[in-house]
Amino acid sequence: MRVRFSFWLLFVLTCVSVLTFAFLFQRDVPALIQLSLDQQAPKAQQVVTLSLHLTDSEGIPIDNASVISHANMTTMHMQDDKRQLKSVGQGKYTAHLQFSMAGSWFVTVSIRAAGIVPTQQHLFLKAT
Repeated sequence: MRVRFSFWLLFVLTCVSVLTFAFLFQRDVPALIQLSLDQQAPKAQQVVTLSLHLTDSEGIPIDNASVISHANMTTMHMQDDKRQLKSVGQGKYTAHLQFSMAGSWFVTVSIRAAGIVPTQQHLFLKAT
Protein backbone atom coordinates (compact mmCIF):
# COMPACT_ATOMS: atom_id res chain seq x y z
CA MET A 1 0.00 0.00 0.00
CA ARG A 2 2.82 2.45 0.74
CA VAL A 3 4.46 1.94 -2.61
CA ARG A 4 1.26 2.72 -4.49
CA PHE A 5 0.55 5.88 -2.52
CA SER A 6 4.08 7.20 -3.00
CA PHE A 7 3.97 6.36 -6.72
CA TRP A 8 0.72 8.29 -7.21
CA LEU A 9 2.00 11.20 -5.16
CA LEU A 10 5.17 11.37 -7.26
CA PHE A 11 3.09 11.12 -10.46
CA VAL A 12 0.75 13.97 -9.42
CA LEU A 13 3.65 16.21 -8.35
CA THR A 14 5.43 15.58 -11.64
CA CYS A 15 2.32 16.47 -13.65
CA VAL A 16 1.69 19.63 -11.65
CA SER A 17 5.35 20.66 -12.03
CA VAL A 18 5.32 20.16 -15.82
CA LEU A 19 2.07 22.11 -16.24
CA THR A 20 3.32 24.93 -14.02
CA PHE A 21 6.58 25.14 -15.98
CA ALA A 22 4.70 25.19 -19.31
CA PHE A 23 2.36 27.93 -18.08
CA LEU A 24 5.06 30.18 -16.60
CA PHE A 25 7.72 29.85 -19.29
CA GLN A 26 6.03 30.47 -22.62
CA ARG A 27 8.35 30.81 -25.59
CA ASP A 28 8.19 33.76 -27.93
CA VAL A 29 7.22 32.87 -31.49
CA PRO A 30 8.82 34.26 -34.65
CA ALA A 31 6.95 36.86 -36.68
CA LEU A 32 6.39 36.94 -40.43
CA ILE A 33 7.41 40.27 -41.94
CA GLN A 34 6.68 41.77 -45.36
CA LEU A 35 8.65 44.97 -45.93
CA SER A 36 8.30 47.15 -49.04
CA LEU A 37 8.62 50.65 -50.51
CA ASP A 38 5.92 52.20 -52.67
CA GLN A 39 8.58 52.82 -55.39
CA GLN A 40 11.16 50.32 -56.66
CA ALA A 41 13.81 52.97 -57.45
CA PRO A 42 13.16 56.07 -55.32
CA LYS A 43 14.61 59.40 -56.33
CA ALA A 44 16.80 61.49 -54.04
CA GLN A 45 14.89 64.16 -52.05
CA GLN A 46 11.56 62.47 -52.90
CA VAL A 47 9.28 61.24 -50.12
CA VAL A 48 8.51 57.50 -50.31
CA THR A 49 6.31 55.32 -48.12
CA LEU A 50 7.82 52.40 -46.26
CA SER A 51 5.20 49.70 -45.57
CA LEU A 52 5.44 46.72 -43.25
CA HIS A 53 2.93 43.92 -42.68
CA LEU A 54 3.47 41.98 -39.45
CA THR A 55 1.80 38.67 -38.53
CA ASP A 56 2.54 35.82 -36.17
CA SER A 57 3.40 32.33 -37.42
CA GLU A 58 -0.31 31.50 -37.79
CA GLY A 59 -1.04 34.57 -39.94
CA ILE A 60 -2.76 36.61 -37.22
CA PRO A 61 -1.94 40.36 -37.54
CA ILE A 62 0.13 41.94 -34.75
CA ASP A 63 -1.01 45.50 -33.99
CA ASN A 64 0.72 46.47 -30.73
CA ALA A 65 4.34 46.31 -31.83
CA SER A 66 7.13 48.83 -31.56
CA VAL A 67 8.51 49.21 -35.10
CA ILE A 68 11.48 51.53 -35.71
CA SER A 69 13.34 52.11 -38.98
CA HIS A 70 16.91 53.32 -39.52
CA ALA A 71 18.02 54.50 -42.98
CA ASN A 72 21.66 55.02 -43.92
CA MET A 73 23.93 54.85 -46.96
CA THR A 74 26.02 51.74 -47.56
CA THR A 75 29.16 53.65 -48.60
CA MET A 76 29.26 56.48 -46.05
CA HIS A 77 27.87 57.25 -42.64
CA MET A 78 25.09 59.80 -42.79
CA GLN A 79 23.05 61.40 -40.04
CA ASP A 80 20.95 58.61 -38.53
CA ASP A 81 17.40 58.78 -39.91
CA LYS A 82 15.42 56.99 -37.19
CA ARG A 83 11.63 56.82 -37.48
CA GLN A 84 8.82 55.14 -35.58
CA LEU A 85 6.44 53.36 -37.96
CA LYS A 86 2.79 54.20 -37.39
CA SER A 87 0.27 51.38 -36.96
CA VAL A 88 -2.64 51.65 -39.40
CA GLY A 89 -4.39 48.47 -38.18
CA GLN A 90 -4.57 44.84 -39.36
CA GLY A 91 -0.83 44.39 -38.65
CA LYS A 92 0.17 47.13 -41.10
CA TYR A 93 2.69 49.87 -40.30
CA THR A 94 3.87 52.82 -42.41
CA ALA A 95 6.45 55.59 -42.35
CA HIS A 96 7.56 58.24 -44.82
CA LEU A 97 11.24 58.31 -45.78
CA GLN A 98 13.32 60.73 -47.80
CA PHE A 99 16.76 59.81 -49.10
CA SER A 100 19.00 62.88 -49.04
CA MET A 101 21.22 61.90 -51.98
CA ALA A 102 21.55 59.39 -54.80
CA GLY A 103 23.36 56.14 -54.09
CA SER A 104 23.01 52.81 -52.33
CA TRP A 105 20.97 52.83 -49.13
CA PHE A 106 19.91 50.28 -46.56
CA VAL A 107 16.90 50.47 -44.28
CA THR A 108 16.90 48.39 -41.10
CA VAL A 109 13.57 47.85 -39.36
CA SER A 110 13.60 46.67 -35.71
CA ILE A 111 10.47 45.00 -34.34
CA ARG A 112 9.52 44.32 -30.72
CA ALA A 113 6.19 42.97 -29.47
CA ALA A 114 4.93 40.89 -26.57
CA GLY A 115 5.11 37.18 -27.34
CA ILE A 116 7.20 37.72 -30.48
CA VAL A 117 10.94 37.15 -30.88
CA PRO A 118 12.61 40.59 -31.32
CA THR A 119 13.80 40.77 -34.90
CA GLN A 120 15.24 42.98 -37.62
CA GLN A 121 14.51 43.15 -41.33
CA HIS A 122 16.83 44.77 -43.88
CA LEU A 123 15.98 46.42 -47.19
CA PHE A 124 18.71 47.43 -49.65
CA LEU A 125 17.92 49.91 -52.44
CA LYS A 126 19.46 52.40 -54.83
CA ALA A 127 18.19 55.97 -54.91
CA THR A 128 18.62 57.78 -58.22
